[in-house]
Amino acid sequence: MRERELIERATSRGIDGIFHDAARSSALMFYLDPREGVDVNVKGFLNIMEVARVRDIPVVYASTSSLYSGVQPPHGGYGGQTQLLL
Repeated sequence: MRERELIERATSRGIDGIFHDAARSSALMFYLDPREGVDVNVKGFLNIMEVARVRDIPVVYASTSSLYSGVQPPHGGYGGQTQLLL
C-alpha cells in the first residue's frame, strides 16, 4: 500500500469499492520497527484514500481489535492482555 502507483494500477479497471485491511496491527510490530509501522499504516492509508478520492471509489476501512487494549474479549485482542512495549 506504500506504492501509490500499484494502487492506481489496481483501481484503473473500474472497481466498485476498496476493502482496506492492510496494516501492521500489533504492538510488537511497532516496537521492532516503528518507522516501518508508521510508513505502512499512515502512508499506506493515505495512498488508498487519495486514489479512492480521485477515482470516486468508496472505501471500507477495517481497524484492529488491538485498539481495545484491556477490554474484555471478544473485543480485547490477545485475550485482553495487550501490553505496551517500550
